Amino acid sequence: RSRRRSRDIEYFQQHDHGTLRDLNFEIGINNWLADGKLPDSNDLYQLRPVNSTYVGLIWNHTTHLKGALYLDWGGGLNWYNFKFENARTRLDPSGGELNFYEDLGVNSAKKSKLKVTYLNFNLIPVIDFGRGKRLVRQYADDDVRVALSARRGFRFGIGPYASLKLSQKAKYKYSNDSGNQKDKDKGGFYSNNFRYGLRAQ
Repeated sequence: RSRRRSRDIEYFQQHDHGTLRDLNFEIGINNWLADGKLPDSNDLYQLRPVNSTYVGLIWNHTTHLKGALYLDWGGGLNWYNFKFENARTRLDPSGGELNFYEDLGVNSAKKSKLKVTYLNFNLIPVIDFGRGKRLVRQYADDDVRVALSARRGFRFGIGPYASLKLSQKAKYKYSNDSGNQKDKDKGGFYSNNFRYGLRAQ
């Protein structure tokens, strides 16, 4: 028997008190600045911006304080990927600083990247002109009901965040006489163990 999903009901749901919980997914791109400038083609730390992605998975809570004032708070994981334009770029953390050099000993270099993982916490006061209102759509398919909701109204907030580094890893892919090779290095690359700042959303 063919099954057909049909819209069952649509209504507004008001949440102007208590705490709402959401799982937020964030994505962006990274780049590298040295003295406020982007690297040029001769710099080994030049990145591929489109491939140098930022991904965040945040378990967020929204608590109503008063009127249109809410507090977004929660934490999650952030992954920062830095993929270098030159696939022969290698990272050397010896000598008290991070050095970049070109590995000319491989026949065919395919990938050079650095990945850093952080545990993140944020506390963002938010002005929500929609007063937490959600538009809820319920769908029915036989005995299964699915409810989808979307926040309504303009929201803006700014507040502090802090992050603790969990791991860092450099990965190099290349081929030589033995075939395709993949090297991983978990050494210290002088990425910040603790990060903090202001976040706007």
